[in-house]
Amino acid sequence: MPKQAIASCSSTKAVPIGTIVRAFDSNYGEGEFVYLPGGASITSVGVVVQWTMNASLPTTYATVKASSTSAIGANTQVLAVSKSIAVAGTYAWFQIAGLCSVRKIASIISAARTALGLKTTLGRVGRGSASGKQILGMRHGGISTAAATSVLIAFLERPHLWAL
Repeated sequence: MPKQAIASCSSTKAVPIGTIVRAFDSNYGEGEFVYLPGGASITSVGVVVQWTMNASLPTTYATVKASSTSAIGANTQVLAVSKSIAVAGTYAWFQIAGLCSVRKIASIISAARTALGLKTTLGRVGRGSASGKQILGMRHGGISTAAATSVLIAFLERPHLWAL
């Protein structure tokens, strides 16, 4: 069991950055979570983030809100979903597998297993893809979502973007 609650953040590092654990979420069941540093604008639960490891310094990670304007370049961009507010200078768990609540754009109402993609609104998803920004490993979880709500339930399986 992790030394820091899954749905919390801390200014003190509780486990090594990049640690992955399986844990139980009381709302959505079992999932996988990765421990990462917070980012400057991760100010709500359910934000889709891009996390990267510095190749020249493998113990250094960066976490930022993802959007359809995020540069992919020649690399895969690995994604996760915030489980707490995780601003710069804090550490938190981010979900990478299982069911979870994800921030969305206002207009999306998708059927079960619909593909999701990054949108221009930072940290939010919408139906399908925008300019090749479909998220591989993330699908709508099938629970009906009203247009007026700001979240949807998604199924994650190590979500990522792949450069074409």
